[in-house]
Parts: sequence; structure tokens; C-alpha cells
Amino acid sequence: MTKPAVGLVGVGRIGEAIASALLSDAALTALYLTPRSSGRVAGLAAQDARVRVAEPHVILQQCDMVVIALGAADARQVLPALAFESRHQVVSLMAEIGVSELDSLTPGAGHRCRLLALPSVAVGGQTLPVYPESPAAEALFGGRNRLLAAETEEQLVAYWSVTALLSSLIMAGEVAADWLESAGIEAPAAQAYARTLFEDVDRALASGFAAAVRGVSTPGGLNVMMRQRLLDADVSGEIGRGLDQVFRRLWKTAE
Repeated sequence: MTKPAVGLVGVGRIGEAIASALLSDAALTALYLTPRSSGRVAGLAAQDARVRVAEPHVILQQCDMVVIALGAADARQVLPALAFESRHQVVSLMAEIGVSELDSLTPGAGHRCRLLALPSVAVGGQTLPVYPESPAAEALFGGRNRLLAAETEEQLVAYWSVTALLSSLIMAGEVAADWLESAGIEAPAAQAYARTLFEDVDRALASGFAAAVRGVSTPGGLNVMMRQRLLDADVSGEIGRGLDQVFRRLWKTAE
């Protein structure tokens, strides 16, 4: 059974991952992409003959389901010039455009939602918070991922805030790799070994965070020593305060 064409407005880093996710569905007949970010678009077109390149107004003519992955400033320039109709179902991936503003930028659209997706959506198996629930989001991404319906937009913004930790989590690995290099270990080996820490964490988390901590924390052991040092330095408190700050920034755009 074939699926109708889908449009994607905005092909930045997350847009490219979304395009890959959509193209993984063999039933999709065509994926329309906007021409900006020409390098990414050209790469996707070279990989899959179903890719079509078109301006946003043409995408709306050709597609009922439209995914928007623009930055906030670009969205405020591009979207008001488009003629949305009741047949259009809009899925927004924009972190700093709330539902109220999305409504005003896409007047006439039959349904709109906000979806939180990380670049790993390209390979599937992800949890994707969505608000409000959306048949279009389920049809496009539910086959290979789990959609998590937020009860309110405030909940969605809370999920979105936590994604700001990604670079900080990676920073811990960077510190480990740099420290190994300072101990005389060649960079490739240092990088490879630091990455194994993340692999072990991933396996440990299968039973949840509390169980994972217990599993790696031998009483009086090395992990207990390091964790206590970070707790004494109030790292956990600083993370919480950072998340509060990110939430305030995002919620301001949703109010």
C-alpha cells in the first residue's frame, strides 16, 4: 500500500534526519524538500529517487502532510506567505515556536502539532513527545518510533528542555578522552575507550537510572568516590538550575 507524498520545509540538521526517517518507509511515494541547505538536499536526492525539490508554496500544493523544521526567525518570514488549507496537517519540529504562534503562522491548516525529535530519529526506535496528539505524526513516525503524547504544551516544553543536556553529557566523554591523552595514551585509543563508557551506560540503563547507579557503585569503590565528589560540588544542583533556565527560555515562546 502506497502513502501520499509528504512535504518537508527546512532541511537543516534535524530536517535531514527527519528526511532520512521518512524515506525509510518504502510505501512513501515522494518526499518534497525545500531547496535551501542545498548540500544536504543534494545528498538526499542522490540517495533516493523519491526526493523532489520544490519551493514551499509548491510543497503545499502537492502535499497534505507538511513537516516544518525551520528556525524560528525563518519560520516567521516564510510561513505567513503560504496558503494553508483545511486539508493540510502540519507537524512542527520547531523548538521556539509555540502552538499559539504556530496557529497564527499556518492559518487555515486543518490540524497542527509540535513534535520533539532528535537526530537519532533517522534510525528509528526513538521516543517522540508530541502535543497535541496528531494522526499525521502517528502516520509519519509511529511505525518505527514510540510517540509519547504530552498532556499539555508545558509538559512538551519540559521534555524539550532536557535535550539541552546532550552536549553536556558528551562533554563528560570529552573530559575522559582528554585526560587519557594527558596520561600518555594516543588520541584514537583514548577516544575509543572513552566511548565505551557510553556503551556501558546504555546497557546499564535498561533497568532504570536508580538500578544503573546501584549496578556500577560498589561500596567504597571508584564510582562511589567520583559520584560523591560531583555531588559535593553541587553538579546535580547546577544541572537542575540549567534546565530551569532552558525551560524559561522555551516556555516564553509558547505563552
